[in-house]
Amino acid sequence: MRTVGVKELTQNASRVLGDVEAYGEALITVAGRPVAVLSPAIDRQRWVSTAELLAAGAAQEQTEWLDELLTDRRDGDMTDPFPR
Repeated sequence: MRTVGVKELTQNASRVLGDVEAYGEALITVAGRPVAVLSPAIDRQRWVSTAELLAAGAAQEQTEWLDELLTDRRDGDMTDPFPR
């Protein structure tokens, strides 16, 4: 979560709001002390990096088929399912 000081918020409100809309929540601080969290009004879907997916464990299941395919290819176990 991005941290935004109250001074930056007042001087650059449009940019900060655009960032919140695009990237998600921002922690608002006064003199370095957290006082509020600014969040988007609409929970929009956002793109998630591969690193974030792997860290969350969500991409693990999605890559198991690739590991199996590569193993079969290396072992020579691949056959054409559509004989000619």
